[in-house]
Amino acid sequence: MKKTLLFFFTLLLCTYAFCQKRGWEVDYGVSLGAYDRSGVARCSEIVDVSRSYDVNTSHYESRPTVLPTFSMEVGYNMADIHLGYFLGAYWNYAWNNLHGGPSLLQEKEHILHIMPELRFYYLYEEKTKLYATMGAGIRYRSFSEIFEGDRISNSNCEISYQVCPFGMMFGDRWAVACEVGYGTAWAIMKLGARYNF
Repeated sequence: MKKTLLFFFTLLLCTYAFCQKRGWEVDYGVSLGAYDRSGVARCSEIVDVSRSYDVNTSHYESRPTVLPTFSMEVGYNMADIHLGYFLGAYWNYAWNNLHGGPSLLQEKEHILHIMPELRFYYLYEEKTKLYATMGAGIRYRSFSEIFEGDRISNSNCEISYQVCPFGMMFGDRWAVACEVGYGTAWAIMKLGARYNF
């Protein structure tokens, strides 16, 4: 988790250095995840859909906690052709304490997406923008499990994608935005604050 937060802080500092010309935009967002019928967030893989399973013949009940997905995007808008190109970073963290067996079973998971994105503007006015976004990139997942003092961990990389058919932004230099979409980085809705250079 410390490495992920350090990455976001470093990215934050770099945005100020690079984004000094008009047309650059920095977005910070928090997205709300989609949940299935058992209450498990689809953006996280930390629990199976049954919310309970057996470990060493003991029945464990799952109590997952999934944080919203935090995002940061840096990009350049080409207003004359109604296009924008962005590089997005999305981070999700989840943990799970499973009770019911002889010992507490703890699970932790980090998911980081790095994704280039293309934005098409339906409307590009000074204080109002309507747009659609699509992107594809890499998803890195790190998982660890602690049981009776023993720690098991693994990680993997996969292809990540995100589609946003509709988003809207209101404001000039400072702006607020709302997007709806679906993908592996976030689902249903993303709310954000933006700064345009």
